[in-house]
Amino acid sequence: MTAKRAILYISGIIIIMGMVTHFGWEEIKIALSSVHPLLLVLLCVFQIGTLALTAYQWHYLVNKLYKGLSFTEVWNVYMAGSFVESVTPSVKLGGEAAKLYFFRQITAISYRQLVGLLMAHKYISLLPFLLLCTVFLFLASYRFQLPFVVYFSFLIFALLFALFLGITSKGYRSKEGFIEKTDRYNSKVLVNPLMKLSQIFTQKTQKIRSFLVDASWHSRRVISNRERRWLLLISLLVWGTYPLKVYMITSMLGLEVDLVTVAIATYTAYLVSMVPLLPGGLGAYEGSMVFMLALSGIAPVKGLAVVLLSRFITYWFPLLLSGGSTIYFICKRHKKKREVLTNVS
Repeated sequence: MTAKRAILYISGIIIIMGMVTHFGWEEIKIALSSVHPLLLVLLCVFQIGTLALTAYQWHYLVNKLYKGLSFTEVWNVYMAGSFVESVTPSVKLGGEAAKLYFFRQITAISYRQLVGLLMAHKYISLLPFLLLCTVFLFLASYRFQLPFVVYFSFLIFALLFALFLGITSKGYRSKEGFIEKTDRYNSKVLVNPLMKLSQIFTQKTQKIRSFLVDASWHSRRVISNRERRWLLLISLLVWGTYPLKVYMITSMLGLEVDLVTVAIATYTAYLVSMVPLLPGGLGAYEGSMVFMLALSGIAPVKGLAVVLLSRFITYWFPLLLSGGSTIYFICKRHKKKREVLTNVS
């Protein structure tokens, strides 16, 4: 973890600690102590189930190009990528790059094909979330007066998703008639430094475009429409479990709140936390959830207790699991290096 990332991570933790101090640790502790440990274990098992569904999606996609990769291997890659994602600013870019790297290490799939798989999975995982956010944000606008940051986060997320769709669809169409163009300056001796820079920039741009065109083409060709609908249904199920977990926690704490209100608070918190400010959305998620629960009449102390428990189930507990997978890959890499050095010597 770089110094900048460490500072961001610590900042998120400081925000959470500040909220706990502000609302009073003793009151929060009393609320948390009312939850039976066995119920927390059941929620952790529930969370493992949702993680397994997402890992299954990756297993399904990867095995379209590389047969024989076990679910356990895909699980380790997915969890190791989740660890990187959890300790870097959100929108999942760092974690996805880590997944591509790890898959490249254990398969013969090219980076272009892996980026294509990533594009396919991004579409499959984010479209249901965007649809759910749209529905519940619409419902929330009738119940509450939402802050500007919620609508701003939704707008940013929707624009990024539209941009992503535009890149993939354009790349797919371009692939059908894509013809590599030779650079007109390749056969000339360029003396002007500006012309040299222009040529280098043109070549780099052309390579990037070629890479994205190929990746987009792979993302559309890797699965059929029927398979895509099946994987979309799984993503809808995964996203649907998150407010259900929070609702179960509110019931454990004896809070009277309906499932729709909990769903509004949950999706709003995740939406705001996806803006790439702090690692894993730390601080942004907690603050948004407490605020939304407070709008529905839940005292901030009780709301923060709900947030801390839900965050433990969906963030800190998976972080421990993903840390184990990350250690596994590090040890495996060092072992491979030692074997290479042994063979050379």
